[in-house]
Amino acid sequence: MEEFRKILLDKKAELEKRLKDIAERSAIPLDTDSGEASLELQNEEVLNGLDEEAREELHDIEIALRRLDNNVYNICVGCKETIPLARLKANPFCQRCIDCAKEDTKEAS
Repeated sequence: MEEFRKILLDKKAELEKRLKDIAERSAIPLDTDSGEASLELQNEEVLNGLDEEAREELHDIEIALRRLDNNVYNICVGCKETIPLARLKANPFCQRCIDCAKEDTKEAS
């Protein structure tokens, strides 16, 4: 499980750096030229989307780290069965086995 902790902590550091970079870019004032301002507003929307995505992923990582600390990292929150290592390697912050994840997708449709 320590392999997963390292993966999660590395990804967390990467996301925190990305969020810092986004914040710095967002702090730059918009150009007063109307043509440039329009393009910069579009860029700002993209940055806001990236920021939101990074924050959601960071939240998922925090949950995974707490699950590691509580020795339930590889236990599905749905069916309480063991999540296969291959799934955890593909998505280190998943909380559900494939079957429960598919069931969630069906219910959301």
